[in-house]
Amino acid sequence: MVLTNVLMLAAAVGSDCSKCSGTVISIYFATKVMEKDDSKGTLRTFPKKRSHENRERRSKFNQSSRSISDTYFEEFSRKSCVDGSEENDDQSLYTSDNSEENFSGDEEIAVDSSGEIRKEIANMPLFQVKSMKEKLGVKLFNQTFFESDHSKSIKSTKKPEIIKPRDHPRRPREVSSKIPVPKFRTVYPNERINKQKFDPRFEDSCGLFNEYIYKTNYSFLDELQQNEKKILSDELKNAKLLDKKKADRLRAALRRLTDKEKSKIEAERRKDVVREVRKENEERMRQGLKPIYYTRGQLKRRYMEKKFEELKKTKKLDKYLERKAKKRNRIR
Repeated sequence: MVLTNVLMLAAAVGSDCSKCSGTVISIYFATKVMEKDDSKGTLRTFPKKRSHENRERRSKFNQSSRSISDTYFEEFSRKSCVDGSEENDDQSLYTSDNSEENFSGDEEIAVDSSGEIRKEIANMPLFQVKSMKEKLGVKLFNQTFFESDHSKSIKSTKKPEIIKPRDHPRRPREVSSKIPVPKFRTVYPNERINKQKFDPRFEDSCGLFNEYIYKTNYSFLDELQQNEKKILSDELKNAKLLDKKKADRLRAALRRLTDKEKSKIEAERRKDVVREVRKENEERMRQGLKPIYYTRGQLKRRYMEKKFEELKKTKKLDKYLERKAKKRNRIR
């Protein structure tokens, strides 16, 4: 019954012989492969445990389905390839006058059977689906199972965005209330707005830099630096024996911290010299004397005198002078 309905549908569609024959073969082959049980009206399903009887039954079922599909495929392909085969098929199938009325009913049956076929294919084992796909081809198999024609191009259903013209080029564009507006949006998209970069050290809006306030507010950083230095020195003692690369990294970090401390001490020493000179001049002006203005060389000499006095107290002056002498000899 299904075969006659399918053939009647193929003859009525008859515009493209190759496409029609492919769909008919695929539908018929799927119905034959998935035979129904007469007693229960349900699909035959094999148990998961593969016993000897089930294997024999499956091999017989596959052989019968293959023989039926092969013979039908050869006959139908031979008929469809001959010129004028569509007319002969139409004459043999449609003998009655009310062919259009029968076709409408048969089409509904074919559509229902195609849905059943898809369910049957979904419940089939994979090796049978694979063999079916190899015989029919991927294109015809997809047409039967997915009801899709890959030859037709899929058109996008999205409507193109209509950009409304603005009354004035300086006026911002109207944005729909359905889509949330981003926080940072360009009001004038055609114009490039450069973001002004500024340095807070040289901006009046950030205020004047006061070194004394900075030191008092951030004096805790010096304490943290000293603690970090102690931790690094302890880690370096343990890493000297275990890992040389880690020891080199820790040694470099310690050297950086010590260099920072030395540079801070030297900067403070220079500032102390300038403060001393300023105090001396203030006292001279109070006494009615003229202030003494020192050159850079004179200030440097006073700075070095103060440095030597501090090195004498720590007994590091001799080492410092030896190091300076070595540097001079290298330069020469």
